Amino acid sequence: MAPADDGEKPLDVPFDLTVAVSDETTGAPGYPGVATSPDDGEQVASYSPQKPFLVADGTFAAVASGNPAVGDDADGGWLTGRRGAGLGVAAVSVACLAGGLVRLRARR
Repeated sequence: MAPADDGEKPLDVPFDLTVAVSDETTGAPGYPGVATSPDDGEQVASYSPQKPFLVADGTFAAVASGNPAVGDDADGGWLTGRRGAGLGVAAVSVACLAGGLVRLRARR
């Protein structure tokens, strides 16, 4: 598309947009039991409704990113793997802050 000439002005074009919902489906989305190739020929072997998302060549996953979310530990305690990692990052951050303050207060 070529840029407009200096002599041309923008043109407003009125239009009506109508959207209609023909079927109201509720609940979780459903996925077909099998996936076929684009030409409706060979069935994709590694597909299943439990892993419907194609995340790499021939690799399907249960989540679209391919990386499942970290769940809670089996015992259901407060300290999960995610919270433990967060506390570790916080501890390292505080240690770096303290080290920086010590260096700033040191006489040169």
